[in-house]
Amino acid sequence: MAAFIAAGYKTPLTAVVFVAETTGGHSFIIPSLVGAAIAYAVSGEASVSGGQHLHELARIEGLSNMQVRDVMQKRVVSAQAGATVR
Repeated sequence: MAAFIAAGYKTPLTAVVFVAETTGGHSFIIPSLVGAAIAYAVSGEASVSGGQHLHELARIEGLSNMQVRDVMQKRVVSAQAGATVR
């Protein structure tokens, strides 16, 4: 299942988490990782979601000439561990 999800939807880690959650154990995590990684690599640019590939190419082409300092956040918002939601 992890291999099909990773190859079809291009989400290898999601596939592994799905298998771990549905089986209720950790014994399938390593085989799922191996299967998902191989399926992801072998599937190449194919995807079940047709629009996914177009958006991915647009993002990569748009970011190819940018520097990290141009897109990084300079103001980091954080909260104390003991703080309440209010």
